[in-house]
Amino acid sequence: MKKNQRMCGKLCKKTGTVLLCMSLLCAGCGRQTGELPELFEPVAGNASYRPVEYGRVGAVQILFATVVPTDYAHCFHTNVTVAEINVEIGDYVQAGDVLAYADREEAEKNLKQLQSELAYENETWELQDKINQKEQKKLEILKSQAEQTGQDREEETAEEDAAGEDTTEEQTAEEQPGYDHQLRVMEEQIRYDALLHEYRAGRLKEDIAKAQQVLADGTLRAQHSGYVTYTKNLAAGRQVGLDENIVVVSDEEDICLELKDMTVSEYTATPELVDCEVKYIQVDGKEYAVKELNYTSEELIRAKAAGFSPNVRLTCEALQELSLGKNYPVYYQKGQSQTVLLIGKDSLYTDGEQYFVYVKQPDGEKVRRDITIGAQDLYAAEVTGGLAEGEPVYYESDARMPVSYEPYEVKRSDFSLNSIAFEYDLADTMAFPFTSEYEGTVSELFVEKQDRIHKGDLLCVIDTGEGRAALQEAQNRIDHENSSYQKQLEEMENQMKELEGQEQDSVTDCELEILKLQKQLAQAEHFYQAKQLQDHCDRLKENNDGTGKMRIYAETDGTVSDIYLKPGDHVEAGEELLRMAESRKKLLLVRLKPPSNPPGDSKLIRAMERAVIADIGEQVSIQIDDRTYRGTCIGQAPSESEGRKAYVYSDAQGCHISYSGDCGYGYPAFYVEMEEEFYENLKKGSYVSYSALDMQDVVVLPETMLHTGQQAERPGTVFYYVWRVMDGELVKQYVTVDPELSEYPDCVVLAGIKEGDVLAREH
Repeated sequence: MKKNQRMCGKLCKKTGTVLLCMSLLCAGCGRQTGELPELFEPVAGNASYRPVEYGRVGAVQILFATVVPTDYAHCFHTNVTVAEINVEIGDYVQAGDVLAYADREEAEKNLKQLQSELAYENETWELQDKINQKEQKKLEILKSQAEQTGQDREEETAEEDAAGEDTTEEQTAEEQPGYDHQLRVMEEQIRYDALLHEYRAGRLKEDIAKAQQVLADGTLRAQHSGYVTYTKNLAAGRQVGLDENIVVVSDEEDICLELKDMTVSEYTATPELVDCEVKYIQVDGKEYAVKELNYTSEELIRAKAAGFSPNVRLTCEALQELSLGKNYPVYYQKGQSQTVLLIGKDSLYTDGEQYFVYVKQPDGEKVRRDITIGAQDLYAAEVTGGLAEGEPVYYESDARMPVSYEPYEVKRSDFSLNSIAFEYDLADTMAFPFTSEYEGTVSELFVEKQDRIHKGDLLCVIDTGEGRAALQEAQNRIDHENSSYQKQLEEMENQMKELEGQEQDSVTDCELEILKLQKQLAQAEHFYQAKQLQDHCDRLKENNDGTGKMRIYAETDGTVSDIYLKPGDHVEAGEELLRMAESRKKLLLVRLKPPSNPPGDSKLIRAMERAVIADIGEQVSIQIDDRTYRGTCIGQAPSESEGRKAYVYSDAQGCHISYSGDCGYGYPAFYVEMEEEFYENLKKGSYVSYSALDMQDVVVLPETMLHTGQQAERPGTVFYYVWRVMDGELVKQYVTVDPELSEYPDCVVLAGIKEGDVLAREH
């Protein structure tokens, strides 16, 4: 659940940054091939020989994947009020275990409201449809009358012409009203109203079915066994939206690689990734091909319709050797799937259309050798004929060679970039808050800390000073609705009397029938609106004694863990009055809130800027005094600022998509299970340290061994190289480096050298 940020510019946790890389086994400098000077004798600032080696040729892109568990999201497919969440972060649950309960009373109210809306929708549409039909009939009558009138006029005009009378154009060209157009508009209106009603009624029926299911069972059960890694924070409110996750269960035995910052829609829109011939990761120096774990077309369509796109998931043969929370570069190699013989392009010359190189002989002399080449990239070329592996080929360079150096053997090691967070405290993973709906003064308090309370118990009384005003306002709205309805009825009655006093014909009959139907429609609308207003007034009366003193009742059972106000204190609407919490375990909640006094150390500042939510299974450390305490991230709490991660899944009921709402902590957060001794010495003043990027078995070099240069043919393009020791000589070896993957004094080398190579470490 990471915010999309790219490594280039600012490193994001487990970033999915695309890096434009060099050949995996580059042997060449960036000089273009071309005609040699006279006698074909190369001249350079320094020169050496590089053996022909096997490698891949072609452009490479690198994404970063994180090892994650398979997640199973659990939500209701309708709006509900949660009565209780039955599990905590870190709990292990079996498939079928009850995770949460919906509030049945609220569910029943919701069902009744939906049924009332459906009845109102059906009744008003039926009346409106009858009105439309009558309007259509009236237009047809008027059209028929107009056509008859036009025919009579034509006959009169013909008779006048025969009699020699002069008729003006004004008398004969009186336009007939556009009834055909009006009828087409009415037909379209009838069709549109029918479709709109069908849509509204269909949605209400679906919501009613879901609400009935919630009311019939009211429980959320685990679809799969695993550990609870997310629970809805009820302290932020018990109301849960449609498809909003209440619990996420993660199977840590079923893992995959996830591109945290690369969604499926972004991935499929990048042909150089999707159509890439070779995709692999390296584990212990060995390459393993990766492939996408594809979503079904129905799942992707459902996600797109909801405005979400899930992250890309990958798998490989070495998956079970990987550790949760670790990061692995995924190499997307464009070109051959097999390694080929390569030479650096700085060794390559042309004579007309003939390519050739200089090869070192046993006596130390160099001779020309004509060769044929195949695929090329920016730095290397494939040799298809004329050279064999290991042959020393001349190259030239203007880079400064080390004068004095010691050999440095390349080894693989672990590498991590640290993140830090400054705010942490014990977590109430099963906390339940009671907030005030009103602003006022606490008049009475009926509970104490550690009291066991039950749903419906009186907690406190808040004197708002506006009790009568609130009730009066609600009553005024009811009175206004009644008055408006009566006025509307009177107007309709007057119109009906006026029509009844006219000479009766088919048009008048239609207009009378339309008015009667409109009267019924107005009555249906009034009864529905009046009931809504009366229900609101009744809800106010439930907790209002009429003097402005509002009673607050317990919404669930529990034990009071904290009380934040006392009699006489002023309270704002939405402010927390007290909290119940029954956590069975000790967990640390780490919030990514910037400190009020930022650290002065530049290294700490960089670590703070890299901080995002830790991954499940990631190791965490906190240093207090002279001791370092360790823990493991076992749960996550995302925020709106990080964006919502989409969970797409299918079950017996079909395809679904869900999301995790805002954590309610103000900032992104995560849960940590610390070693027991930590809680005995818990105190503030330190910071939480964890990895922004955690890589295993990668090539790490001291930054001082890396050199940079620029290609004359590509101004502004920076390349990296090291000096490799081969057969007692120094060889300029190009490597792939991302400057963000460095933490002084070390830097990760993504490609170009391997374990066992010997480099020159300059004194």
